[in-house]
Amino acid sequence: MAGIETDVLIVGAGTAGTYIAWKLAQRGFSCTVLEKDELANLGASIGPFHMEESAFDRFGIPRPAEPELLHEITDMTTWSPRFTSSLSFSLPTFCMDKPLFHQRLHGYAREAGAELVEDAEVVELLVDGGMLRGVRTKIGGEEAKWRARLVIDTSGINGVVRTRMPRSVWFENYAVSARDTIFVYMETWRDLQGELPGGVNSFPYYIGWSAPGPGDTTSSESGRAARPKPRGERTARCSRTFPSKARLSAALAAASLTVAHPGRSLTTASWWQGTRRA
Repeated sequence: MAGIETDVLIVGAGTAGTYIAWKLAQRGFSCTVLEKDELANLGASIGPFHMEESAFDRFGIPRPAEPELLHEITDMTTWSPRFTSSLSFSLPTFCMDKPLFHQRLHGYAREAGAELVEDAEVVELLVDGGMLRGVRTKIGGEEAKWRARLVIDTSGINGVVRTRMPRSVWFENYAVSARDTIFVYMETWRDLQGELPGGVNSFPYYIGWSAPGPGDTTSSESGRAARPKPRGERTARCSRTFPSKARLSAALAAASLTVAHPGRSLTTASWWQGTRRA
């Protein structure tokens, strides 16, 4: 069983974990990022996502370019439940491809000296005197021990490190409840007929929104709370999935669009906690 020492050990090579590794490596710390999946596949279940332009300057991230950059959005409107009032504002936002965005961050982290390890599944914590000292992983059937001065859990909602921590008043090691999660259903349409509000339109009461997509397409998304499991079970995945030819989601329906002939669906996917559901 190999043993590896590093200053900072980060579990999860998504946006947060990779960004932390990049910035700490720039400051001279040795950083290792462990990811249970293949790095090239990260973000594939999400596809397009939005991020404010100002965030790039605020966090010191170079702005995206094609093909990572899909398009830009400026105007946004938030609607009241009865659509009797609205609030419009300007919020320049990039729509980007999530896998390509992750891969760009991975490159920055490596250039700064951080090490990224894929297919690394955390199977046990290394705890000494009540303090977290590292983790034990399986990588291609081989076990390895990783020890660090600081362990950071950026593994997402499942919290593979946090939820394994011993019970203590100092740790929040409980699993996230299904009542605190949502799943999101998104479709991309074209050849829509009817009045389509410009820019991004959000309907907080209906947990829905619509936005311009690449080219002449329109994206419509709707969020719903995950269905809780029977009493006594702490977490739950939403077992319900949407049919591939589901009706236009709540965001566009709420906008009272007349959809005579929706074109070919470019993307149809439903997520729970950012995970594609078959």
